[in-house]
Amino acid sequence: MKKSPLELDPEADDLLILQRPNLQPAQALKEQHVLPKKEKAEPSTTASPQTKGKKKIKTPTDLDKVTSLQPYQESGDPNEIEFRVSTKHLCIASPVFGKMIKGSFQESQPNDKGFLEIRASDWNTWALLVLLDIIHGHHRQVPRKLDLDTIAQIGLLVDYYACLEIIEVSFDQ
Repeated sequence: MKKSPLELDPEADDLLILQRPNLQPAQALKEQHVLPKKEKAEPSTTASPQTKGKKKIKTPTDLDKVTSLQPYQESGDPNEIEFRVSTKHLCIASPVFGKMIKGSFQESQPNDKGFLEIRASDWNTWALLVLLDIIHGHHRQVPRKLDLDTIAQIGLLVDYYACLEIIEVSFDQ
């Protein structure tokens, strides 16, 4: 059982930091305009430079506050949500995470607290949390029914991180 919705592994060795959460509007795929492959706009999962000199924002731990968090604070600074995750689970589930963590990228270097950091941005927080629960084996935390918008957002994540196999069993109906 998870102590917090953001602690997916009590022995986590990785922080998945979601910057500007919920920036993408949740729209059903049938309502979205499909862009050609070259122009496809996707949220970035990159090692962005550390925000030196900026005040660290405390991530809310209440599920409702986390999933409804606005991308930006009133001051204009981006919000961040830190998920405590397992590199082993991420690498097994997704070749994209595997390349980031095992490659020569910034994500493969521990921070000053010994955690690896993967930065992602703009994703829908609820969809990302559902995907991370599935990846970490928290199947009782995964809702049995989801609205079309959430399914569409999960689909974007699954496509981006190439992790269809891990979620198939949860959404086979």
